[in-house]
Amino acid sequence: MYLKFLIFYIIALVTFLPYLSTDAKKLKNKNEDETNDLAEIDNNNNDKALVKNEEKEESKGKRKDKHIVKQKGNTNIHIHIHHLPPHCGPVKPKPPRPGKTTTRRTKSPKPPSGGKTTPGGPTTTTRKTKSPKPPSGGKTTPGGPTTTRTKKPKPPSGGKTTPGGPTTTTRKTKSPKPPSGGKTTPGGPTTTTRRTKKPKPPSGGKTTPGGSTTTTGKTKSPKPPSGGKTTPGGPTTTTRKTKSPKPPSGGKTTPGGPTTTTRKTKSPKPPSGEKTTPGGPTTTTRRTKKPKPPSGGKTTPGGPTTTTRKTKSPKPPSGGKTTPGGPITTTGKTKSPKPPSGGKTTPGGPTTTTGKTKSPKPPSGGKTTPGGPTTTTRKTKRTKKPKTTPSGPTTTTGNGKPPVKPPAKPTPKPPSDKKTTTPRSTKRTKTPPRSTTPRRTECDDWRDYYYERYHSTIKINVTEYIQTDRCQEKCYNVIFGKEVYDYYRHLEILRNKKTVDFVKKLNKLSYKYLSSITIRNYIERKIISFSSYPKFSIFEKHGQFVYYKYRRSSENQDSIWRRDGYMGKGEIFLNISEIDNTGKTTIVQVSFSRDDKYMAYAISVSGSNLWTIKFKETDKKYSKIKDELKYVFSPFMGFAYETKGFFYSAFVDKKGKLVTSLVDAKEMYHALFYHRFGTKQENDILIDVVYDIPNVFVHGWVSHDERMLFVRYSLGNSDSQQGIKFLRLHKISESSIKKGIQLEPLFTKYDAHYSIVDSLFDEVILLTTKNAPNGRVVKINIGNAGQSEKYWKDIIRGDSKKFIKNVQAVGQNYLYINYMENVTNKAFIYDKRNGRMLTQLDFETSYHVEFSGSIFNSRFFIRVINQVVPQIIYTGNTLDLKRISKKRPYKLKVVESTEISGIEKKDYVIKTVYYQSFDKTMVPMFIFHRKNMKLDGQNPVLLESYGAFGISSFPTYSPSNLMFVTHFSGIYVIAGIRGGGEYGEEWHKAGAGKNKNNTFNDFIVAAEYLIKKNYTRPAKLAIRGGTNGGLLAAVVSRLRPDLFGSVIMGSPLLDMVRYNKLNFGLSWNGEYGNPDNKEDFEYLLRYSPYHNIKMPMRPVQWPCTLILTSLNDQNVHAAHTLKYTAELYHVLRKDGIKYQRNPVLVSVTEEEKQTTTVTKKQIIKTTVDEFSFVKETLNIKWKYSS
Repeated sequence: MYLKFLIFYIIALVTFLPYLSTDAKKLKNKNEDETNDLAEIDNNNNDKALVKNEEKEESKGKRKDKHIVKQKGNTNIHIHIHHLPPHCGPVKPKPPRPGKTTTRRTKSPKPPSGGKTTPGGPTTTTRKTKSPKPPSGGKTTPGGPTTTRTKKPKPPSGGKTTPGGPTTTTRKTKSPKPPSGGKTTPGGPTTTTRRTKKPKPPSGGKTTPGGSTTTTGKTKSPKPPSGGKTTPGGPTTTTRKTKSPKPPSGGKTTPGGPTTTTRKTKSPKPPSGEKTTPGGPTTTTRRTKKPKPPSGGKTTPGGPTTTTRKTKSPKPPSGGKTTPGGPITTTGKTKSPKPPSGGKTTPGGPTTTTGKTKSPKPPSGGKTTPGGPTTTTRKTKRTKKPKTTPSGPTTTTGNGKPPVKPPAKPTPKPPSDKKTTTPRSTKRTKTPPRSTTPRRTECDDWRDYYYERYHSTIKINVTEYIQTDRCQEKCYNVIFGKEVYDYYRHLEILRNKKTVDFVKKLNKLSYKYLSSITIRNYIERKIISFSSYPKFSIFEKHGQFVYYKYRRSSENQDSIWRRDGYMGKGEIFLNISEIDNTGKTTIVQVSFSRDDKYMAYAISVSGSNLWTIKFKETDKKYSKIKDELKYVFSPFMGFAYETKGFFYSAFVDKKGKLVTSLVDAKEMYHALFYHRFGTKQENDILIDVVYDIPNVFVHGWVSHDERMLFVRYSLGNSDSQQGIKFLRLHKISESSIKKGIQLEPLFTKYDAHYSIVDSLFDEVILLTTKNAPNGRVVKINIGNAGQSEKYWKDIIRGDSKKFIKNVQAVGQNYLYINYMENVTNKAFIYDKRNGRMLTQLDFETSYHVEFSGSIFNSRFFIRVINQVVPQIIYTGNTLDLKRISKKRPYKLKVVESTEISGIEKKDYVIKTVYYQSFDKTMVPMFIFHRKNMKLDGQNPVLLESYGAFGISSFPTYSPSNLMFVTHFSGIYVIAGIRGGGEYGEEWHKAGAGKNKNNTFNDFIVAAEYLIKKNYTRPAKLAIRGGTNGGLLAAVVSRLRPDLFGSVIMGSPLLDMVRYNKLNFGLSWNGEYGNPDNKEDFEYLLRYSPYHNIKMPMRPVQWPCTLILTSLNDQNVHAAHTLKYTAELYHVLRKDGIKYQRNPVLVSVTEEEKQTTTVTKKQIIKTTVDEFSFVKETLNIKWKYSS
């Protein structure tokens, strides 16, 4: 007994499983979530968590969401059916492809009172079947009926059900069109589905099916030719928007069985003088208006009159009469035909009118005599009401693309106690013919959002995310009256056992998914291929040699090489592998003595910001300098007193002792030191340090003639808040350099940018932004320049359209000027004596231009890079400037040029576009992609920017980006947002401090611009950023999670309340604001990513995210990433249990002292992780071309 019941239960479950989605339409959603669900993956180890959560919600009185289960390999995909706007149906699984058949239960129509239904068997419903088109002169003869189980119709009152043949109903089937002169004779019933057009027989022919002909769903009956008649051999039934044929003049329509028409049926118009004789009674229902008989005529129904729903019967011509074969039955607002004067209406059988059906208008003198029952149901000529789009986020409709944001639901109308009725329609107007393309609505957009928004092939159940200890008591600090919670403060201690365990678990989870991506090998090989070329730095001439950094394609580190002349054969001068062959040591700074006898070079181990300075003689005949200076942070340094001493900068504590670690330091002050060669470093002389003003950097350098020491003071890393002091070295002896020596002030207000270009005795050429935001070059005398600007002499005036990026002295009388005009590099040579422009330098178009020159040499060098060309090095000579003319322009000579095999510039597009931000500010954007790319919104895009510290975000050569564009058919984009230096200091200030929101909004609008212009769509858009760029990516992905498909963050800055207490963050107060200041604190707290994590409203998920960092990173502390990850995982597990499946992974480099600069192998591994993640989360394909 139990076995039989079990078998019956399984059969019933399998039978009715496909109809669960249909039944979901009858449910009313009372769940607090008002938006749709997304696809969820149910792994075996997560079933308990999901069931537990569902039982918890059910206990609160919430309805559990119904779902459909699809099998994909060993994974069950749950598509939750949530409620769309009230007028939209539930989200269902994607329909099967054409050619597949799905069986559904079909409910047959209810016949009118007095009529009878004659089904011959069960009704079958199928999808998208197209009948064949027979050749000219042939006929179509199907072999038999298609039958399935259906729900039989309810017969009308007083009627009976007499099966005459099978009734078959299908969808979207187009019947064949017979040729001229032929006839269509099926051997069995002809099945037609939705929008079926019956064949048009030729002139004089007739259509005689061998069985019953049944049509459902927008069926248009054939038009017989003039003089012909249509005589089916069985009952002809038509449902849903069927238009009956129009017989020609003189002909009549005589069906052999009952003809039934439902939904928007228009009866035929017989010609003048003829009559229409159907084979049975004519039945019409739904809102039918009774006819008005003409003068002198009478209306004689043969049976009861029933009328429903606004159906207009035909108007016979004058003098004619209408004689149906049975009684006329009219129900509810039916308008019967108006016979002509003197005529009468005599029905021969019951006439029933259903659903806004307009009967034919017979011609003058003719009459309508049906031979059988003609049934018409549901609204013939129904006009469509205009559809309104609810206000809310911008959506894209009508072009097949999903919306940028999920469509907003319209506000449902409050329920009414009144019975809903269809209002009476007035005089109907003709509607245009239906288009074959259905009109899109917001319901379509919602479904597109479900099916098309998330393409990630990596799906992670939130219960897999790692949990770490969360603070339970006293987890907040009260700052300026606000409780600021920090549940994971203990993760700031990187050597803590709990922190180490958390890091290992994070790496285990990320390795599980990232290492299994099969495309990794292809990505790695192509990146190595695009990186395999000899790498040169900019050339510098010192004495008879030209020095430069050089690295072979097989090496991990740059070494110092030199040539005897710029075209000579190179030889190695300093082999860095002899110092360290692990690849972790990098040369970061080089300086030569005035007599070119010695070279000082600073090296960084594992990317540390605290360097070591060593010295090397340029010839063996010179004595060696064995001194070594440690813990130095000095972008500027220089020899003095003919190599007797050396100036450099480093961090000290309050007592003036050197800071040996930036990670453990509690207080730091940047100071300038003087070192005497042959003495120990601890005896070095402290020249100057600023204790009273926090976060001041002190840098010193010696003039070319060694007569002057210039010291520049900068507030933080800002280039716009600087001061200058100097010391006349030629007036004091070397032995007079002692601690506390007095420096002379030049500019001390920290009100602009000041940079010394050249000096000769007391005359100085200065680049400044004082009263010139884009920069100007002036000549001053250091004796009175600080008193007033009236003593300044302009050499090159400031220009509002040109931003001066670089100025250097070259030769005895010339200046090299590098402008940025409309974010395009332009270089010129000026005469520094009078400020006259001599020539423009012509070189390869590039956003990245380097220059080297000296007042002691006439030869200079320029190095340019773009996205396709790794490097081109040019050289020029100022001596040639005397021979230039209009016929003989100045030309640069190429020294070194590198090309990548298989990559040609003509195959790519490198362009700059401008978009309008939220406040109508025009922002530049740099776009790089292959030629002939189709902008159809389907292209993968990698968008990144920086937007801080006045650093310009210009594209340069990148093997990984070139791989993305070439082999993923991607588009690489950089947005020049505010906060950077693309347009000078004003552009920087517009995105710094309390203007930081401009940076975030510029980036969001950049993404929207790319989507609007059909470069891509949210599902194919990835963003990437490091350090401050990571902060940018974190903020915008939280503000607009619907806008991005993948997010990559490298060592991001995430805790903006405590950033100045971690590592190097103290020096960034001038850029972001000081958290110890109330106004700055409140502004920082509003956008701090760590303090503003919130799950987006469903169906929007948290974007696919990959965060990469390393322990002991001296720029951005690893605690930023660890605390943020712990909080994010907590929120995802708590609030995203039902619908969050996008992956959020974190990879932490555990190796000690592994920071920003890593070995070549580690760089490639990290890059492969990034692009493998992008490939899987955007679901893009690899292309093997070139």
